[in-house]
Amino acid sequence: HHNDKNQLNKAQKRLGNALAFEYRQKFQNDSALQLGSRIENGNRFKTALTWKVGYVLPLMTNSTSLLFDAGTAVVNPTYGEIFGSAWQNGNLNLKPEKNVSVSVGLKQNFISQENYIKAVVFRDRLTNEISYDYGASVGYNEVGSSKRKGLELDMQFQPFPQTIISGNYSYLIARNPDGAVEVRRPRHSFNSQVEYQFAESKGHIALSATRIAKNYDVYSASPYDSRKLPDYTKFDLTSSFNIKSNFSITGQISNLFDKEYSDIWGYRSAGRSFYLTAATKW
Repeated sequence: HHNDKNQLNKAQKRLGNALAFEYRQKFQNDSALQLGSRIENGNRFKTALTWKVGYVLPLMTNSTSLLFDAGTAVVNPTYGEIFGSAWQNGNLNLKPEKNVSVSVGLKQNFISQENYIKAVVFRDRLTNEISYDYGASVGYNEVGSSKRKGLELDMQFQPFPQTIISGNYSYLIARNPDGAVEVRRPRHSFNSQVEYQFAESKGHIALSATRIAKNYDVYSASPYDSRKLPDYTKFDLTSSFNIKSNFSITGQISNLFDKEYSDIWGYRSAGRSFYLTAATKW
């Protein structure tokens, strides 16, 4: 049971009940099955039934695995989208977004579970997508389906006992029902990291890189057309050390080279930032 209220207006609230189950089983051939479902009803939207199925089938003496995943999801509109806010008008007729996704992939292990390459192709279909009318300053549901498809690559290698190299790449084609490119859905996303462990694995230092290319957003001035944002690459440096078994410190330099970049037109992302964290547990 859930009961949440808009902190700015206590009269705006949602009530609902949900029931969910999940079943997992591992078979003698080391294949694994996952099934799940959830049903929810509330005081504002229709009853929503979602489901998920996943299956892993080992091949070739367990060094290669076939991966399958499918499912549905529902996302309700926010309070601001329904009732309005200081910068937008509300729309009481908004419907929840619904998504159906399917993915198939292969995972290849090398020597151990810590060394692998994984490739996954996926396809999503989103209906009732909530978009924004900049002229009327109001959200609305798109008519038709927004389709997304692409490829994900993931890898990790441990060439030396103290060194781990990892990376992932996503190629995404996301389009609105009218065929236009979806905003804030970059075509190319690449992340990589080199990590070195020292002092008998009590400490580690990692350098990571992020590359974003062919990302579009609605330009923040009339006529509010969609324009391509500049591509960028940024680096982050992180280090941590376990001083005792229950006490550790972590330092991070985000945007190491103070790169000027933006994921949204009109909003520059943060420059070089420094963080120092101490943590204990008992």
